[in-house]
Amino acid sequence: MTGDLPRTPVPRTNTLWRPGFPVPSDAENIIELLGPREVIGQAIDVLMLRDALSRDDAFQLLVLAASDSRRKVVDTAADVIEQRKDD
Repeated sequence: MTGDLPRTPVPRTNTLWRPGFPVPSDAENIIELLGPREVIGQAIDVLMLRDALSRDDAFQLLVLAASDSRRKVVDTAADVIEQRKDD
């Protein structure tokens, strides 16, 4: 499904674990394009594949990362998707 996302060069940043950083504009575009539920679902899928987690564990990791960085879950999920595209 991420093949449907627009391909634009993105500077490599790691905002997933760093509080106080704004959401990159590409992450905002992903949220707009897919909608919050789809973004969170795709991020959960990425975490499940990358870290061999269950769906519940992947969601909890996403929530924990968002909480630690004091950001919305959907913004953190968009970062996970962006980082996946960079890999």
